[in-house]
Amino acid sequence: MNGVDFSHFFNNVKFSDVKFKVGDREFKGHRIVLSTASSKFATMFDRHPEANHMFTITDINDDIFELLLKCIYKNNNIDLFVISESVEQLLEASDKYRIHELKYRCEEFLSHQLTQTNVTDFMTLADHCNAQKLKLKAFEFIKK
Repeated sequence: MNGVDFSHFFNNVKFSDVKFKVGDREFKGHRIVLSTASSKFATMFDRHPEANHMFTITDINDDIFELLLKCIYKNNNIDLFVISESVEQLLEASDKYRIHELKYRCEEFLSHQLTQTNVTDFMTLADHCNAQKLKLKAFEFIKK
């Protein structure tokens, strides 16, 4: 989205043309913003082009979906240190929804959090999410 911050439209009914049901929560969105950031959203919208269609999201929890949307609307300009306990789930979600810039940022963040305690978990996560940068950093960490 080339540096554009749409945070004032996050979960805002103004101009929204799509809805998401995630758990017990409902989120409003804007097809143009979401499809620009994510090819998975673009595919979903192509399949259901009618305005204000309600999409039910079951593959991630509501807190992570909210965080994913915030990242999209803020053009990935979110402080990962503030949400560090959620970065692993955000990496999985960004991989699943094909949000490449966010995925890269999550990989970069996690690669600096490697410890002897978490390195095998991060390797498994990297393998699951095809996070090559994180996997490489984990291998390098193990070699030390």
